[in-house]
Amino acid sequence: NGRVKVLRKDGQLVYEPAVANNEIVYNTLTVPRKGQYKLVLPDGSKVWLNSESSIRYPVSFSGKERRVFITGEAFFEVAKDKTKPVRVVAGEVTIEDLGTQCNVNAYTNEPFFAATLIEGSIRVSKGSAVKVLKPSQQAQLTNAEFRIVDTDNDDAIAWKDNQFKFTNTSIDEIMRQIARWYDADIVYQD
Repeated sequence: NGRVKVLRKDGQLVYEPAVANNEIVYNTLTVPRKGQYKLVLPDGSKVWLNSESSIRYPVSFSGKERRVFITGEAFFEVAKDKTKPVRVVAGEVTIEDLGTQCNVNAYTNEPFFAATLIEGSIRVSKGSAVKVLKPSQQAQLTNAEFRIVDTDNDDAIAWKDNQFKFTNTSIDEIMRQIARWYDADIVYQD
């Protein structure tokens, strides 16, 4: 379309801005069960999408922010630009990121929303509640609670490297990950 160049190389989508344009055009990338995909946004930020996840993003960033919308789970390696923060919107939660690495788990069938900071700094907000995270911290949000806990980064991002890593994880949570990864329906009896 002349505004952006889209390349597919090494199994990933790469967006490169062609010319400046103030019109905002969005694309959506959806990853099914058993899938995983890597995307390079027009600003150079990298996004890994886990199984049963999606991201809605502009084909070029204009204005004062870089806003994207996700469902499911995504790992972000954000290109630094203090003049244009990245805002990741997942339902009622917004994560503001100035240039960092973080994992966002927003699956609706998990007991809570989780944003895990690997490197840098993020601000997590839901309504008027706002928390700032340090590396190796996780924001956990439910309808009733918004808390910050110390966490094992490897557990949160193992999926990005095609691995499972569990520490004190319930069998329900393990089975939900396996169901998404292998496109399996898990049935519990007795």
